[in-house]
Amino acid sequence: MFIVIGISGKIGTGKSTVSEILYRMGKAQAWRDFGDAIKEDCSERFGFPLEWAYSAEGKERVIFHPDLPQGSMRVRHILQWWGTDVCRKQDPHHWVKKMNSWITVNRPNSLILGDIRFMEEAEYILHMGGWLFRLEPYPEYHNPPGGMHTSEMDLDEFSGWHGRYRPSFGYKHLHAVAREIAQIVP
Repeated sequence: MFIVIGISGKIGTGKSTVSEILYRMGKAQAWRDFGDAIKEDCSERFGFPLEWAYSAEGKERVIFHPDLPQGSMRVRHILQWWGTDVCRKQDPHHWVKKMNSWITVNRPNSLILGDIRFMEEAEYILHMGGWLFRLEPYPEYHNPPGGMHTSEMDLDEFSGWHGRYRPSFGYKHLHAVAREIAQIVP
């Protein structure tokens, strides 16, 4: 039986931390994000080091490239623009298809998807019989740069979650959420 766990939430709510904890707990054989393919594509296409797409500091770096709007953008905005305004605009299932190809090639028996941001991604997980969990912003949360992008708001009204959490800020609270998810998912 193929098990898929999807984690959703806004920037900085702990999606990656909860995903990593679940992975380290052995709840899945693999951990991948829809954003991994976007980061790989953008790094190659626009010529910046892939690791910049994985750090807060790197995402603030400005990239100059003739194919970018106005010739330059911050890495964070390149990822949002390319992923949503270019690729998803041409095909709303573009990144779902990329993930499906990755699953077909790598054939994990269980998978954590740590960045569910769009309805098509949530529906894909539900179609596979997967589990969806939402991390709502903690009480002291302040919307960071990029927080009003459609990729941060598309699932705000979605109601098909298997669990919804609003943990306080900090690792111990996210660890408690991961333990609760681990008890729900077989």
